[in-house]
Amino acid sequence: MKDVFEQFKVKAGFASAERIARLRGVPSRPLSVWEACLYFALPALFMLVGFIPAAALFVLPEILALLYLLYRRFGIYFPFCCIGTYMLVALVLDYDILTVIYGVSLVVGLCGAVVGCCISPYLASVAMSAVLSAVGAVIGVAIVLAASGTGISATASSYVLSHGDDPMVNFFARDYYNSATVAPDEEKLLPDDEGYYAAALGAFAERAGEDTEHYIWYYCIHYGGVCGAFVFFVAAVVNKRTSSAYDVGATEESLIKSTRALGGVRPPQTDIADMKLPRAFLLSCVLPAFIASVVLYAVGGYDFLTSTVTHTFVTLPGAFGCFTLLAFFVRFCKGRLKAVATAALVVLGVAATVLPIVLFVLAIIGICDCVIDIRHWVLYILSQ
Repeated sequence: MKDVFEQFKVKAGFASAERIARLRGVPSRPLSVWEACLYFALPALFMLVGFIPAAALFVLPEILALLYLLYRRFGIYFPFCCIGTYMLVALVLDYDILTVIYGVSLVVGLCGAVVGCCISPYLASVAMSAVLSAVGAVIGVAIVLAASGTGISATASSYVLSHGDDPMVNFFARDYYNSATVAPDEEKLLPDDEGYYAAALGAFAERAGEDTEHYIWYYCIHYGGVCGAFVFFVAAVVNKRTSSAYDVGATEESLIKSTRALGGVRPPQTDIADMKLPRAFLLSCVLPAFIASVVLYAVGGYDFLTSTVTHTFVTLPGAFGCFTLLAFFVRFCKGRLKAVATAALVVLGVAATVLPIVLFVLAIIGICDCVIDIRHWVLYILSQ
């Protein structure tokens, strides 16, 4: 079996065991100070998620990206140990159903990022990363529902009511209640009134139960998909700047110019700025999703399914196309302006993971780029 596996790796483009042993002896450059600081940031983020589980909505993409960096540097076992330690400590000290969902999502999402970086072309790579990340979130929710024995609506409502002291739940409950419209026979309390927070928490719990009853899978696909895409972009940058003896096509020259890496991948052949959606995307995804949406709208009562289909096959891929288009424009910046533009692009990518309106705007621009090929016309104008 081992010989068969070695033959398969060689046919796939990976080096043989003898060549890997020789390449591992090639000296490499030392790690940067900034990267070493990132390793200290990971346990801090894990502790934040452990103490305030709702905060993971904002930091889970960064955690997954840092876990991939650990894979690239130290191999697959170390990041899995980090996830296992986080789940064990968090569940023992303060059991929380969100910890189960996060842990399963991180495991499956990391596998998706690693597998995606071992295949080509880039569309298949980003699809693998995004799909498995979303599947991880779905599996995590399914495990929680199976363990609780109740429906998703009751589980979400009881979770909000039992975590009223959570700072994130506190913020979202007050924010929702302040902007909500109460029934005519009910009195809306003010923040200074007695019983205000209890009313806000109850209203938010009821809203959470109604919202998750139909849209939980939409949320899993949305958040898992954008997390997977975010990690794909981070991995593309990391893989381009590093070289491993386990990489496809690794050479002594590439190892000497790079820092040490142990996690093998298939190095990207296409820059992020050159990645774009082919026009076949319009016929293979946008048109079928549009037809399905029209049919579901005509039938009626399936708004949640319409949103899920449109989001999966139109919004998420369209946002991917827009992000790579913006990376294409960043390429034209020089010096400090390029550093500022790159930082803004990273911030925009993080914002798209937590703000649906940002993702929607990016999707519209990405679909427009797919239709008219903005890159082509920009290069044409610059060449004149």
